[in-house]
Amino acid sequence: MAVRDPKTIVKINGVVINGLLPLYKNFYYQYASIEGEIIESDKPILVGQYTVSSNECTGANPNPLGDPEMLYISPIEQGVKSAIFYNTRNQYIDMSLANIIVPTGAVASMKIDGVPLNANEYFPHPRTNLYTVVVKRLLGAAAQRKITCDSAFVATVYGTGTFESYGYNLGTFVNDLNATGGIRNTLDALSPIGTIASITCS
Repeated sequence: MAVRDPKTIVKINGVVINGLLPLYKNFYYQYASIEGEIIESDKPILVGQYTVSSNECTGANPNPLGDPEMLYISPIEQGVKSAIFYNTRNQYIDMSLANIIVPTGAVASMKIDGVPLNANEYFPHPRTNLYTVVVKRLLGAAAQRKITCDSAFVATVYGTGTFESYGYNLGTFVNDLNATGGIRNTLDALSPIGTIASITCS
């Protein structure tokens, strides 16, 4: 978790980590977990998620699936309502999956390639009932895929092969979370009564 300001208050599952975890180079925290977590902050942060090395993916298997991978995670506030992506089979990728975090009330509206989710493809987020985790295996040949929902979601897609992997974020709504609202009268010189002609964010 990279912070722009070292004074940023960062919480994991409601617990402030400032002082509990070292802040390396006044820039980033490291946190290891095998469970779903909720990360919050009072100022902008960047969260990167690392997957384990190939030897840890399948233990003593002589042909383990996967390789180290890093993904950047979008915040809930920057979710999207649709995403079009491509899952490859290059480099002998054998397994591709999409991981999606969606508001629980919107699960019924979510479709992948036009098909609603099956009940075995999602489960409640372990830290909050407000969100649901979707894990969708992408079967078949390499293809362009599409996810749609009536509410904003965040998602990543990744694939594994023998000593290979790929992964990326499925998109983000570019919304300036630091913007402050303001009112500007563009007709001030012409209008003595101060008609509001436009509203802008600065």
